[in-house]
Amino acid sequence: LAVGVALLTLGASGALDPLTLGVIAGGVVVGGGAGAVIANRVPMTAMPQLVAAFHSLVGLAACLVAVGAVYAPDAFGITTAAGGIKTLSIVELSLGVAIGAITFTGSVIAFAKLDGRMSGAPILLPARHLINI
Repeated sequence: LAVGVALLTLGASGALDPLTLGVIAGGVVVGGGAGAVIANRVPMTAMPQLVAAFHSLVGLAACLVAVGAVYAPDAFGITTAAGGIKTLSIVELSLGVAIGAITFTGSVIAFAKLDGRMSGAPILLPARHLINI
């Protein structure tokens, strides 16, 4: 509902051209439809695994957006007059990749543990005490 209101507001204000608005709306409809179909097919007892799987996609999306911004900074409006990427944007992109990668990895591990594909026991590294120092 909130996404629909935001799209209608942006469309009415003229902030987005109709093609861009159509692409965004199409993505919301396709993604929402796919998510609804998947959610209806999954039993309630498997809902935690589904949430972990969907959450991993959020982390992956954050990484891909940051990578896309690095490869096409002009499209994101983050270039300086000299043609480089703004310092603040580099910090934001770095944080986006780091947090997105941690979210993706953690959610995949959570899915595997919840689904019984991975042991619930902690993973202990041989030199973990040296690493922590």
